[in-house]
Amino acid sequence: MISKQIKPFSLSVRGKGFFVSKRKIETEKRIQTLMMGMRSVGAGICDLATEKGGLEKLKIELTERAETEKLFLTLALGVLDSLEHGAMDFEQAYRLFLRPYISQYLERLGSREAIVEFFSDLCMLEDVARLVPDHLNASIESSRQEALNLLKSIAADEQTEKFWVNNFDEQRSREHPFFEKTAVIINEWNPAGIDPLLCEEYDREVLEAVRILVHNESVQEIAIQIYDLFKHRFGITFYKRLADCEQVAHDLAQLKTPCPSLIHSCEKGAAPMDFKKINSLTKYPSIQTYHQLGERGRLNDTLTDSVGFNESNQAYIYEKVDGENSRIILLRTPDDEIDYLIGSREELLYAKGDRIGNPYGNIAEFLKPLAEQLITSDFADQDWALAVIYQESYGGKTKASKNYSDRKTQSYRAFDAFTLNQEELDRLLSLPPEKIAEWREHDHQPFYVDEQKQSLFERLNLQAAPLLETVNGSDFPASFEETFAYLKKFETTQVGIESAGKAEGIVVRTADRKFIRKIRFEDYERTFRK
Repeated sequence: MISKQIKPFSLSVRGKGFFVSKRKIETEKRIQTLMMGMRSVGAGICDLATEKGGLEKLKIELTERAETEKLFLTLALGVLDSLEHGAMDFEQAYRLFLRPYISQYLERLGSREAIVEFFSDLCMLEDVARLVPDHLNASIESSRQEALNLLKSIAADEQTEKFWVNNFDEQRSREHPFFEKTAVIINEWNPAGIDPLLCEEYDREVLEAVRILVHNESVQEIAIQIYDLFKHRFGITFYKRLADCEQVAHDLAQLKTPCPSLIHSCEKGAAPMDFKKINSLTKYPSIQTYHQLGERGRLNDTLTDSVGFNESNQAYIYEKVDGENSRIILLRTPDDEIDYLIGSREELLYAKGDRIGNPYGNIAEFLKPLAEQLITSDFADQDWALAVIYQESYGGKTKASKNYSDRKTQSYRAFDAFTLNQEELDRLLSLPPEKIAEWREHDHQPFYVDEQKQSLFERLNLQAAPLLETVNGSDFPASFEETFAYLKKFETTQVGIESAGKAEGIVVRTADRKFIRKIRFEDYERTFRK
């Protein structure tokens, strides 16, 4: 059995009948990915289905390290096949599985270094696809063979192997931010006319209503599924009509609608701001490696895009902190108040007033006090419509926490910022999502120049990523060996909380950030090991 300090791994898949429901896409995608992985190792998987007409949730729960490793490797094989054949893109792969959390979890679990490193390297495939796409297929094939070899190295054990699919643990749904408000709406509606009504009488139905709400946007679709749910559960004692369900569906849908403070109005009657667009335009862009990425995330002795520092530029050398990329997004409302969102690199995790609630990485909970501090600072009085401050949230439960803290203490370091005026924000929000992503990936986010950024962080009393030194561009090393030797000057972190271990690396940039590259110990060490 695994250590009591490590929670058993569980993977939940939700859907109203895997093969009969209109709302089964994500569930099927996860199951199909698992099936592709099983096919890759010559195994099979039986069909999964709920009982007729029922609403059942399923999960995979494992308590043995070897079984958890088998599951992850099997899923990795399925993801690799899906990426290679175009059945999934990298954004989908990230949402469903391909995250640093996997290697972090396996490291805490005590897995072999080879397995932990495999999943860490797997997350770099997106960089290979973006920076050196000609190497992607070879990297996928190399990763697939490594996953198969690792899977074969885990001995079969009849005593620990068990059927992966188990009953759904309701606890997570009860902790969902919609649960309590949904319970109030359902209890006030009292669709079965229960008298006297106990506070937990509709608990099972509330759990299902939360699932319906999370996975549907249309009020009509929510109404239909709510009607089907109560009709199935209560039969003739359920006396409500579909029209009654539509009103309840409307009330439930309001839980997902941004509060008025996030309604952006250039003119009367403007629609609520699109969270997806806000998320896209404020995502922090990927930073390229200084030396070119080759197969399996190893470096070549060639500068990326054959570009380095020129003689006229100063090179600003910052420590690269190893944690979770995060952001605080400030939005000015029509009544000149300041609203805020908190996000990770890919997702929005929290909106002021609990309109979004995602506990991922404890980022939102940790950064809320900082966000509240920012909206009352003199920065809020400046002439901008949107402002973003980027931080690395580190320590705590992050992968490299031991390099910064021996008590799992969490901290942050701010490293970049930009603002948009009202006209710029309006123009961007009028664009389709793909155009916003294109704007971002082509380096059009108007980041502060270095002096302006440092001044802002000092004025707001923010903890900033340390500027280690500045050098003339002509003096910055270009060769692989010289760069690695230069990097070793900064081997010990400058942002230790209770302890100071190994730094992740450095970020080098020009003052205007038009040229920016990352130089990480693991990339150079991995390359020297080959």
